[in-house]
Amino acid sequence: MIVAHIVSHLNTGGAEKLVAEMSNIMNRKGITIKVITLFKGRGVPFDILETKNIELIELNYDSKYNPMIAMDLYKHTKDCDIVHTHTYYAQLYASLFIAKKKLITTEHSTHNNRRGKLILKFFDYLMYARYSKIICISRATKESLNQWIRKTKRKSLIIHNGVDIEKYFHASPISRKEIGVGEEEIILTCVGRFEKAKNQEIIIKALKEINIKAKLILVGHGQKEEELKLLVENLKLNNRVIFLKQRSDVERILKSSDIFILPSLWEGFGLAAVEALASGLPALLSNVDGLKEVTTNLECDVEYFNPYDLNEIVLKTNQIIEKLQSTKKEKQLEKNNFEKYDLNNMVEKYLVTYSKN
Repeated sequence: MIVAHIVSHLNTGGAEKLVAEMSNIMNRKGITIKVITLFKGRGVPFDILETKNIELIELNYDSKYNPMIAMDLYKHTKDCDIVHTHTYYAQLYASLFIAKKKLITTEHSTHNNRRGKLILKFFDYLMYARYSKIICISRATKESLNQWIRKTKRKSLIIHNGVDIEKYFHASPISRKEIGVGEEEIILTCVGRFEKAKNQEIIIKALKEINIKAKLILVGHGQKEEELKLLVENLKLNNRVIFLKQRSDVERILKSSDIFILPSLWEGFGLAAVEALASGLPALLSNVDGLKEVTTNLECDVEYFNPYDLNEIVLKTNQIIEKLQSTKKEKQLEKNNFEKYDLNNMVEKYLVTYSKN
């Protein structure tokens, strides 16, 4: 079997990381894999991808609106049995010329800028009609899509995202000195792209009222990075907020952290939250559907908050810090709690779906 995974780039993001990890495992199972990227961009997902054994085709288009993208995708996938798209422009351009019987897509979010705009609904309807199956990463993702385009309901199914559970269970903590944190300080860690959906600015604002021993580590990068740094400077929090950019050792940073916090305005799944919980961290998560659905059935220490409520974030963060200071931090978890989110189990479900296509 020859499978092509098509994604916008391999720069950053949960979908991009998932493509790299999924491709590696499928390749080890004897499947011929192509990974095709539309636009320029290399980051941690690129580093993860085992390019010695996987064919990587980087189209490197500068414009998102070049019709030649569709022709290139057709040309590079003629020999493929399955063409699996991730992210919008991959979905769109692959749907133009590639045969429907080959096409599968994964829906990675409960929200995008097209939804709610009736003029774009017709084009989404035509695009999704070209796919034989639509895999949704959570119930919330499926419900959101089906509500937007009702005819997707009959061919959409749920396969939860997967995490390399072993890696996060057994990671070695990074030295606190290496990341600029003292031994007696409390590390609040947030992992995610710097963009509107991730809402990091509200944690920065909340930090003014959070226990003075707490330092905030922001792992990631994105278009709002300079805006967030300016906010930190204006609030005079430079000595309490650490920007670590993209990292390939997130599991080690999590193992050294005390609390994970994710204030997303929307999430399809919340991969970073599952990774943090698998690391043994207590987590403070926004009460959006994608996050709550995925984490409430895990036997872990999780609190939820309204991502628009600054006072609630301050209160709950201080409560967790107080709890950590008064009790011994426990990181003993049962692996079987996370089996449904194991990366290998996820890949097996994808392969079953391919075989039935």
